[in-house]
Amino acid sequence: MTAAWFNGLARERERWALWLPVALATGIGVYFSLPVEPPVVWVVAGSGLMLITARLTRNAASVFMAVMAVGFAAASIRTASVAAPVLARRIGPVTVQGRIVMAESFPKGSRLTFERLRIPGIGPERTPERARIRLRGVQPDVHPGDWVRVRAVLSPPPSPAAPGAFDFQRRAY
Repeated sequence: MTAAWFNGLARERERWALWLPVALATGIGVYFSLPVEPPVVWVVAGSGLMLITARLTRNAASVFMAVMAVGFAAASIRTASVAAPVLARRIGPVTVQGRIVMAESFPKGSRLTFERLRIPGIGPERTPERARIRLRGVQPDVHPGDWVRVRAVLSPPPSPAAPGAFDFQRRAY
């Protein structure tokens, strides 16, 4: 089946430009279907090797695979460039300082979303960009933009409760 598909692609040589988005999208789709994150260095090196192979052989299969590898590498590089630090384990109680982005009121307390966090014992390169902290009981009136210091226990985002459920870890990433 695969050989027949690549033979059909070779017959479509004058329409290869139309197949480029398909190849790119296939590479991106393969990247996002992986259960683990591949090292960016290996992805870029593999993509480079595929491009060299395509340049040397100039056959349909190698060109299609090289463009797929470019799509895979583009998704990997983009993911690495927007990655934010996420806590690896539970820490605390610690004193957390930050600026309030959002304040939500609930019957038994409130929930504050902080940015520009300062957490003792965690360097700036490992500090998450944001944190949501639940406050219990009666609290002073706070508004977005206020700088606050609270004592809290911080935990990493929970994994999905069931297969296919909302993934807080992926959202936080």
